[in-house]
Amino acid sequence: MKKLQVLLSLIIILGCEDTASSGDNDGLPEISSLNFIQTTPCNGYRYGAAAVSFEDEVYLIGGAHGSTYYTTIERLDETNNQWIELNNQVIGRRYLTAEVVDGVIYIIGGQGSDGSYVGAVQAYNISSNTLTTVASLPTARKQLNSVVYDNKIYVIGGELESSGARTNVVEVYNFSSDSWSSLASMPTARECDIALINDKIYAFGGYDGSNALTNVEIYNIENDSWSTANNMPYALSSYHLASFENFVFLFGDYSERIDEVNMYNANDDSWIKLSTNFTGRRHAAVVRNSDWIYVIAGWDGINNYDIVEKCKPY
Repeated sequence: MKKLQVLLSLIIILGCEDTASSGDNDGLPEISSLNFIQTTPCNGYRYGAAAVSFEDEVYLIGGAHGSTYYTTIERLDETNNQWIELNNQVIGRRYLTAEVVDGVIYIIGGQGSDGSYVGAVQAYNISSNTLTTVASLPTARKQLNSVVYDNKIYVIGGELESSGARTNVVEVYNFSSDSWSSLASMPTARECDIALINDKIYAFGGYDGSNALTNVEIYNIENDSWSTANNMPYALSSYHLASFENFVFLFGDYSERIDEVNMYNANDDSWIKLSTNFTGRRHAAVVRNSDWIYVIAGWDGINNYDIVEKCKPY
């Protein structure tokens, strides 16, 4: 009888282990769709803005609409259905990137209202409401993207002002020394969005100046080297993304797949197109805020948007 009980216990334990480890969606439940709801629209139509999240609040920086280049940092107040302007001294720019570290928003790169590409980096301290300038980005560019790892900002790719060519430059900002340094170049020169998964940076598709791309390249931070993953099932450019654990959600495209949301699973290097009610647009600002993803403003090639949509992947 005791032997039978032991055997049954082992079967139950093994069955639970199989259930817990089944599939490749560790970290998130099975996902096949995303349902968006609209929240407070931003203060004015725009595209090419940047957004960050700090202490469960969303901040929006810059962007442009026609000849209007926004010089503001705004915070979303969903309770009172408004965006609160915090500062209006930011260099007006579009196609910028921004990151927040220890309560400071770093505003990097982009294209100014005079058409020049911005190298100046501004730092906005949220608690003191002060804006300062730190060391300039060595390679001024627009359509660049960034991630934060180990209190350093990694900036990758983009478009150069001098030639209009896309670049494979990778530069890292060190807060302690207020300085930039160069790292191993990305194999493919392009503008693309990037995601941090564990200690690696994934660069997805994008645009090389002539064609939209399908290739995925992975930067290993620890040994300053690049490798490749499986190609995307189709080319995407002018999208923006947010990640949850080992899952990356890519919103929009330049044209053909502008109303799609595609999900990358780093656990098994696979892709899936999600069923969604996402409003198709490109050059939106995308940010993860707690358990939500916010997709802010953007452009569909005809219309600029002020809409803000959010979804909860699980």
